[in-house]
Amino acid sequence: MSKTTAFKESISALLTKNIPFQAGSSLVPKLDYKALEASLQPVKYGREHGEQGIPASDSLMSDDVELKILHTFQELCDKTSQDVNEALASYNQRILSFDISSFLDGIRDATRSTVSDFKAKVVIGLNDLQNSSETVKDKFNDVRFFKEEHNIRRSATYPTSTSLYFRKAFLILIFLFESIANSIFLSVGHLGGVVGAYAESFGIALVNVGSAFLIGRMVTPYMFCRKIKLSVPAFLTLMVFLGLSGFANLAVAHYRDMAGADLFSEAGSLAMIQFMDTPFALKEFQSWVLFLMGWLLWIVSVIDAHSMDDSIPGYGAVARALLDARIEYADTKADIISEIQEFRTSGEQDVKEGRYDLSDRYGQVNAVFGLRKALLKDYEMFSEHSRRYFKQILERYRNANLSCRDDTPECFSMLLTLSIVDHADDIASVNLDELSQKVEAGKLALDGALDTFYSEYNAAIESFDKLDDIEQGTLTTVGALNES
Repeated sequence: MSKTTAFKESISALLTKNIPFQAGSSLVPKLDYKALEASLQPVKYGREHGEQGIPASDSLMSDDVELKILHTFQELCDKTSQDVNEALASYNQRILSFDISSFLDGIRDATRSTVSDFKAKVVIGLNDLQNSSETVKDKFNDVRFFKEEHNIRRSATYPTSTSLYFRKAFLILIFLFESIANSIFLSVGHLGGVVGAYAESFGIALVNVGSAFLIGRMVTPYMFCRKIKLSVPAFLTLMVFLGLSGFANLAVAHYRDMAGADLFSEAGSLAMIQFMDTPFALKEFQSWVLFLMGWLLWIVSVIDAHSMDDSIPGYGAVARALLDARIEYADTKADIISEIQEFRTSGEQDVKEGRYDLSDRYGQVNAVFGLRKALLKDYEMFSEHSRRYFKQILERYRNANLSCRDDTPECFSMLLTLSIVDHADDIASVNLDELSQKVEAGKLALDGALDTFYSEYNAAIESFDKLDDIEQGTLTTVGALNES
């Protein structure tokens, strides 16, 4: 959770108090003169009391009908005033709870902290990428020094991982083929049968293919070395082992010759004697096939093993190390950019949400101001109607009373009035225009934070791109980096 989000959640309860607001029309009743007149019946009671001489001519006290009219209107006014006062208190509480200054200070502090964390993230990523670029430089220098030392102008040639896999698989197939083929040739007259023949064939194929692999990987590459002291001995070693392989396969062929003559129990000693006396005097055609097949497979295995890497020993290794370093650099850069991009997006989203929240809260406060003003206006109209209706109904009662009598009670000359509370249209320390200015200033500050995120991100990308100039401009990018 980002600092901006945490701050907003910490003040969420204060800014979103669940106060039930009502529109003014639902709090202030609409007076219906006809309904009030029908309920109080001033004309009826006025005539009845007039015929009875109530109130007395010298009475200074209002009669029960006048008091009922007064109390009815006064209770209605008092109840409405109380409801309006409670509603205004709720409105004022909501307005005063919107502390824009504290909210903006918190948002600014959280945003500054997020921007600082973003900068720190960029610095850490830049250091990691710098280390990775140094590795690329070192590996590039290794290749350059190797080429200078061996007077090489071409690039390294070696199989891809897939091609290398097929070469190894081909070598295994050669081994399996030779071991199975040898077992077929040697199984003739073998005391151990097929199993015994395959056991011997397995050992022969292992020696034949294994020695070929060692020669192809450890000897033949040095034949292409530019140093005479290494290339000449390597060539001579290949010739020696080529001859030894031929003699070894020829000896196996003599062994097969003796086994095929039903002399298997003495095949080994007899084969050696015959091989020493007459090396090329093989008696059976299958023995010649065994000899040629074994020797050919040894040569093929040497070629296959030799092709597993560059012809010059060590050149493929340093070239692959450089390629791995380049790939590592590219992956590191992509990961770092992805991380800071995600960090930036999260920070920007928090700032945008803060800006929206600021506008939303101001809109709510503005709406509360509007509700409060409408309530006061409704209450003002209610007060005016109450006074007028009260006066009219009271006059109707008195006129009806006087119409049925000759004298005029002294109490009718007294002025009865309603006591209506006047609610002021002001809120201490809160000015909507000033609040609007603070909100706009807060939006500008948040927009500045967004600009900071963009500028810092672009500066980071430029710093990363400068590190791409490795190997004096010869570094090629491996893989496409998502820097959008």
